[in-house]
Amino acid sequence: MVVVILIARVAFNVLLMVLSGALIATYFHGLGDLIERNTKMPRRYAMIISVVGSFLIVAGLFYLMGTTIQHQIALLKDTLPHTVNNFKAKLASNPTGQQILDYFSGDNDPDKVVVTVQHFFSTSFGVLGDIYIILFLSIFLPPIPMFTKTAF
Repeated sequence: MVVVILIARVAFNVLLMVLSGALIATYFHGLGDLIERNTKMPRRYAMIISVVGSFLIVAGLFYLMGTTIQHQIALLKDTLPHTVNNFKAKLASNPTGQQILDYFSGDNDPDKVVVTVQHFFSTSFGVLGDIYIILFLSIFLPPIPMFTKTAF
């Protein structure tokens, strides 16, 4: 039991990606079943419509929300420096806050910047890779028998 728990702890991210892929696959297959029943088209074409249609809907939502997001980013760009300066001033007025400021401002070590940039890129590309794996699993996983129409 201890070995199983240790393996699950180490492989937690993989298990989480497989679960995410299975949930999205259930959605794609359920939508494909619905399209297949209502249009009497072959399963393959219903699944293609299900996947492509879902991506088009999500892309359309991002497109429609784009102007709102762009406006909010511009607003954040204008107000963030003032907010940060206010936060620093409030921290500087407190002895503990001053220690926190001293710790984070430090000596501006170049190695600290390199480590931060490496961490940013590794997590960004890691997230993109995880999304790719989840989408790959969700498209190519077979339907889960417990959730399909034949189970009922």
